[in-house]
Amino acid sequence: MTSMTFRWFASALLLWTTVASAQTSPGAPTQPTSPTESAQAAPSGKDQRSLREVLDSATKLFQAGSYDQAIVEFQVAYTKRQLPTLLFNIAQAHRKAGHWSEALALYERFLRDDPKSALLPEAEAHAAAMRARLDAERASQEREAAERLAQRRAEEAEAMAKAREAERQKADEALLLVAKQKEKPIYKKAWFWGVIGGLAAAGAVTAGVVIAVQQREPSADLGVRVVEF
Repeated sequence: MTSMTFRWFASALLLWTTVASAQTSPGAPTQPTSPTESAQAAPSGKDQRSLREVLDSATKLFQAGSYDQAIVEFQVAYTKRQLPTLLFNIAQAHRKAGHWSEALALYERFLRDDPKSALLPEAEAHAAAMRARLDAERASQEREAAERLAQRRAEEAEAMAKAREAERQKADEALLLVAKQKEKPIYKKAWFWGVIGGLAAAGAVTAGVVIAVQQREPSADLGVRVVEF
C-alpha cells in the first residue's frame, strides 16, 4: 500500500468514524451552521440519500479520478453534516483537479475548524504547496505579461523607425526631383551663348588678321637681291 493510498484510507476511516459518532450522538446538527457554509458546501435542492450513501458515491468518484463529480458529492455530504474531514476531502478533490485557489481556501478552513485533527500535518503541507503553486503561477503570469509588453514596445519602436526612414527617403527623393527640375541644359544657359559668341568673334578677328597679312605679302619671293656698287 502506497503512502498516498494509506493517507486516503486514514482520512476515510477518520471520516467514517466521525460520521458514525455524529449519527449516534443526540442533538447532532443536520443543517449548515451559516449561509456562507451552505453556499460553498453544496448545490441547491434536497438530496434524499443518506450521508453514508453520499460518502460512498463521493469516495468511489474520487478513487476513479472523477474529481469534479467527487467535489459535488462531498459538498452534498457537507450539507447533511458539517464534518471538518469533509472539508479536507473537498480540498483534496480540488487539488487533484488542479483548482489551486479553491483547494488552499478549504485546507485553511479545515485547519481553522479542526486544529487538533490527525490530518493537520498533511493539510498544512498541502496548503503550503498550494501557496507555492499560486505564487509561482502569479510570478509566471507577471513575467509573461512583462515579456509581452516589452515585445509590443519593441515592435512599436521598430515600426516607428521604419516609418521615419520611409519619410526621410521620400523627402530626399522630393528634394532631388526639385533640384533636377531647376537645373537647365547647358545650351539653355545665357553664359553658354555668350562664350560661344565671344569665341566666334575672336575667330573672325583672327581670320581677318591672317587674311590681311597674307594680302600685304608679295605674291612671289625672289630671294636675295644683288647689291650694285
